[in-house]
Amino acid sequence: MSRGRGNFRHPFSLHPPGADASLLRPPVSRRRTLPEPRAGPAGLIWLKIRFMAEESIKIITVNRKARFNYELIEFIETGMVLTGTEVKSLREGRASIKDAYGEIVGGELWLVGLHISPYEQGTTGAHDPERRRKLLVNGKELARLHRKIQEKGLTLVPTKLYFKRGWAKAELALARGKRQYDKRQAIAERDSARAVARARKGERE
Repeated sequence: MSRGRGNFRHPFSLHPPGADASLLRPPVSRRRTLPEPRAGPAGLIWLKIRFMAEESIKIITVNRKARFNYELIEFIETGMVLTGTEVKSLREGRASIKDAYGEIVGGELWLVGLHISPYEQGTTGAHDPERRRKLLVNGKELARLHRKIQEKGLTLVPTKLYFKRGWAKAELALARGKRQYDKRQAIAERDSARAVARARKGERE
């Protein structure tokens, strides 16, 4: 008597009669995804490291006189159109924005007075250290800046240059010039803060 194909069992099979073979297979290993860190000190450190890695900001130069000479109202980040030698000089920190300012001409934003020293190792294609540089900003933002400059008599002051994820950026501020009285008050507040800091340092020593 021949046995049906579905009832045939190999004589050396380890599966007991009537058992479902799929239940006896070894479990399939699956790749596990590591969970996000929980709240707490370790999680905050992880988020800080991740944020720093994503931003990767390297400061080139800072306009330290901007806060003394102007009341800074609003900050804007812009891209910059540069030549190859200018980028190389900026990576070496050879730039100054102390006399620079932003202006809108012909529907475009420009940075005037930015000094970028010539790249010493460059043999050809040397740039003009004092040339005006075009800044990159979207049309709506540019129109808004132009309106505020015209209506409120504000000016655009560069506060710092930096690299962000490898791209050269300029931070500008919509600013209002301080009066002489405001500058004297700012000096008095700065001197007072320094005196308090020296006193506290002396107490700790």
